[in-house]
Amino acid sequence: MKKFKECWTTYDPNATGLIPVDLIKQLVVDLILAELKELKFLSDANDGDAEDENVLFNMRLDPKMVVFAKWERGLDDDSEVMQKVKKSESLQRQVARAWKKFVSSLRIPTYNKLKHYQFHDTLSALVKQGFITKHAHDHAQRVQRIEEGRNAGIKLTKWEEMKEDSYAFKKLEIAEQEKFLDLNSPDFSTVVNRIEEKALRKGTEEIHKLKMMKEKRKKADEPFINNLDKFIDGKTVEVIDSSKIIGA
Repeated sequence: MKKFKECWTTYDPNATGLIPVDLIKQLVVDLILAELKELKFLSDANDGDAEDENVLFNMRLDPKMVVFAKWERGLDDDSEVMQKVKKSESLQRQVARAWKKFVSSLRIPTYNKLKHYQFHDTLSALVKQGFITKHAHDHAQRVQRIEEGRNAGIKLTKWEEMKEDSYAFKKLEIAEQEKFLDLNSPDFSTVVNRIEEKALRKGTEEIHKLKMMKEKRKKADEPFINNLDKFIDGKTVEVIDSSKIIGA
């Protein structure tokens, strides 16, 4: 949060809470470079074992975004990767597409006739994107470890061998099943949707905190934010604020 504030202030020195939409690129570049700097500090302090740490918004876990940030600032020109980008228009277009894909995935609301982004909206979008990126990274590493272990003839654990449609999975307690499904879902949105779906459950499967949130939102009669807030169970429609669940 502190680093985000520092970077934001560069483009909003008068603390209006808004920045022009064309400055979001430079803000993201600043944050990626800050991540790399913090990662180096952590690596030095932990003998190089810090790659899997949560650092700011985890954008540096996407190699294309790292190349994008360095290309924008003309950094590491002598490195092999940046030399290839410098010599290839095709790679330069890939870098440009990586940025467009990233910024569109943030889905940050705009203000003043599409001219500005707001502080909290931007922070919220980057936090969510950070979870998405880290989850995908962890999932890919887990799949790679399992594949390498299988190829090396190493005995896998029960969870590593298990499949969702297997008898072993069906024997697990509900909480263990959900943990397994979360680990094996490469898409973080799927994990979030599964968490939100729990708010509909009754009896022994009901989650008390989510029930409290749901009842509080219904009593307040506040509008929902997006279609993730609407849950249909048979003929019953429940509406809750999914952003609060993600925050929890």
